[in-house]
Amino acid sequence: TISNSAGLLQTNGIRVTGHPSLASSIGSDWVFWQSGTPDLFSADDVLASMLPPGLAGTLVILIAAVLRRKRSRRTEVNPGVS
Repeated sequence: TISNSAGLLQTNGIRVTGHPSLASSIGSDWVFWQSGTPDLFSADDVLASMLPPGLAGTLVILIAAVLRRKRSRRTEVNPGVS
């Protein structure tokens, strides 16, 4: 694997030009294809892209739990009132 600052990645005669992340992505895919194991450098990118949706989902679940708990406490205090 040969790469340079211009975003050029050459592996086994395959030459990729363009944005540097494109070359890294294709290189990571090639490593996975050849070895069957994910590229160590792509794992950081995957985790970074998972963080915002994961935090948003956690926040939605916490808000729903708080609202549900408030609602159940309100019905315990006034069982006849809904």
